[in-house]
Amino acid sequence: MKVKVFSMMIGLVAVAQLVMAQSPSYKMNVKMTDGSFFSVAANDVEEVYFTTTEEKHFEDTYYTVSGRAEKGPFKSGSTVTMQPLDLKLNALGSTLTTMTFDDCGNYSFRNTLFKYPYVSLSATGLFFNEYDDYKTRDTQLTLQGYADLQRGSKVNVNVVTHLISERVLNLVIGGVDFDDALSQAQEELLSVFGLQRLNDKDFTQVSIIDGDDYAAALLAISMPLLYDRKGPDLISWMTRLRYDFADDGKFTEQNMVQYKKDRDRLSLLNYANKLIDKYKDFGLNISVKDLRYFYDWDDDGVAGNEIYDPNQPATIDVASVNAPMAGGTYTVHVSCNVPLYLSPLNSGDATVNPSYKSFIQTYMSLTKTYENGILSITVNPAQCRYISDTKVNLYDAIGNIAVTVTISQEGNPEGVYLTDYGKSFVRNICLLLSSSHDRYRIADAKYTGLTDNYDFRAPLDAYNSNLNDLFSYPYQLIRNNNEMLRRVDLSQAFPLLPMAILTNSLAYYELVVMFGGVPYIDVNHNMDDYRIPRSSQEDILSKLVESMMSIIDNLQDTKTGYISSEDDLALPSKDLARMVLADIYMYQGNYSAAKTLLEEIVKGGKYALVAEQSGLGENCSEVIWSMPTSNSGGGTRAAAIDYNSPYTIIKTYADVLLSLAECESKLGNDSKAKEYLNQVTTAKGMETTATDVIPAISEVRSKIQIDFGGYFAFLKRTGLAKSKLGLEDYQLLFPIPQNEIYNNPYMTQNPGYNVTR
Repeated sequence: MKVKVFSMMIGLVAVAQLVMAQSPSYKMNVKMTDGSFFSVAANDVEEVYFTTTEEKHFEDTYYTVSGRAEKGPFKSGSTVTMQPLDLKLNALGSTLTTMTFDDCGNYSFRNTLFKYPYVSLSATGLFFNEYDDYKTRDTQLTLQGYADLQRGSKVNVNVVTHLISERVLNLVIGGVDFDDALSQAQEELLSVFGLQRLNDKDFTQVSIIDGDDYAAALLAISMPLLYDRKGPDLISWMTRLRYDFADDGKFTEQNMVQYKKDRDRLSLLNYANKLIDKYKDFGLNISVKDLRYFYDWDDDGVAGNEIYDPNQPATIDVASVNAPMAGGTYTVHVSCNVPLYLSPLNSGDATVNPSYKSFIQTYMSLTKTYENGILSITVNPAQCRYISDTKVNLYDAIGNIAVTVTISQEGNPEGVYLTDYGKSFVRNICLLLSSSHDRYRIADAKYTGLTDNYDFRAPLDAYNSNLNDLFSYPYQLIRNNNEMLRRVDLSQAFPLLPMAILTNSLAYYELVVMFGGVPYIDVNHNMDDYRIPRSSQEDILSKLVESMMSIIDNLQDTKTGYISSEDDLALPSKDLARMVLADIYMYQGNYSAAKTLLEEIVKGGKYALVAEQSGLGENCSEVIWSMPTSNSGGGTRAAAIDYNSPYTIIKTYADVLLSLAECESKLGNDSKAKEYLNQVTTAKGMETTATDVIPAISEVRSKIQIDFGGYFAFLKRTGLAKSKLGLEDYQLLFPIPQNEIYNNPYMTQNPGYNVTR
């Protein structure tokens, strides 16, 4: 007969057993709930026990218990103990002990006879921490769990079995059947995490390497526990959660808030890959599902239902905003079937933009809010000269972009331009350009006899010490510009592209004037590779024309004059580009194209001639472009060149007018040429002895061009160099410095300079 006993004290059972043992004639009488009685002779009573459910009877059974101990996998030699239990989880018999026999946490007990199919298991040992194995490398972690061997004798000890273990014990003590207690505690825990759909499988049968939803759920619950915790902290945290859950199958709000903070900061994809790699070390290829789908990100009680599906796209009524310089407020109405956020909840796996130091201040100042399907964007007044488009995104919980609104804004012409890093870079370019041009103008003045000369006169030899700096400084400038353009995204470097191309073109032009064909370093060329053959003079000039034409229309048509800040160099004027490009055209013999550019400078009316023939001041109205000097002319002093001047002149308006006179003369318009020439001679109180235009220009240039160079280029392109300077053909080019011949196996020497390696 199966009897249900609803109320009886344990003390009565003990007394009854004692009485029956002493008096065999006694009987145990039981009154049923329906009022009937039954009686059992004391001699027939072997054991008395009570249960709140139907009485269970078990046959003694042999079980071979094995499984895995896993937080991450426990390491070989970890201790695993097993304690047989009765129906009330009281210990029966002796504790059995074994060890994990590999680094995957595998253990096994020999075949053992059990009176009841209930056991408790405990695993203690070192384990693999997929978050940061270094922090817990010496930590002995203990995980516990209860199991019903009837459900399977392969029993895994893991975080789920550990967190519910005290809850199972409390339920059984409270009168719940052991199997029901196991199921209830597991369901409660899974429900806390929105994973109740996975309660159809006992988690003692789940391993983190199974590759299915159950394994993913186990890892999802487990991983946040590790976040930024050393060994003792991890043990303390897991113990707190275990006992917090024991009373009511829930965690306190404080503990859940901490758990979610840790979850949100985890790089789940990264740590899953660490686990996969670890098992590869063991010779096992495992898979792990995307763990982000196993969290209840929006706390609606269901994990994974908040992930954006592009097949059910969100809709918006505004996709782009064009804000004026003054800014404004804009509203976007959004409709989506999952919750959206201004930033992903799981920041650990959020997309990280490439790390680099920005040259340009391009930020847009704005604020944004999103609530109840309304995205509000306030664009503040522009603070920068150049403002990059900004994308305002709405994300699902794990970082999938569901909505993008593109914001553009008119820049502030008076606003911030360069970052501190950008200023430092541009300042270096300025110094390199000044150093390079200083050497060019000094070499030009010395070689053409415009100034005293004893160390740089024809015929030069390849060992002349002045040649090394003359050749190397332009390449330092070019390499710095190329490195900037090569290593940052072009969209970020684009505002500095005109400056880089213009200063590179000026450096290459001056190299060509002095040395002819030289190595042309492409932007994508390895900066450490100096084995570059020479490009022909014609090819280099053609490339310079192409490069200059690509930027000239985007430059500001304003007056620069003296560069007083890094921004001035970073934003070169269109007139400077016109002048440099005109020089290149004239050196190619394309006087018609040069004339067009030079006339545009004259029509602009931004400059005026002054009476001074040299020593123009930094704020002189005649200066088109000058910059702070590097003061690197050296200790040698030559007449009429002020090596200690705080500025270096690059181009002047007198140079523009003399170049126009040259163009008109070469194009057969001598009367117009003389008009331009006379403007210069009249303003500066000069007279010329030559009657022909080109020789007359030569006389004027020899007196006013000493400060900024270019006289040698003029003499060469007009065919006057040999007669005027008494040079032989080969001396129209300088020798390549012998150091370059030694260092670059592809470098060749200019004809006439018979120097061997």
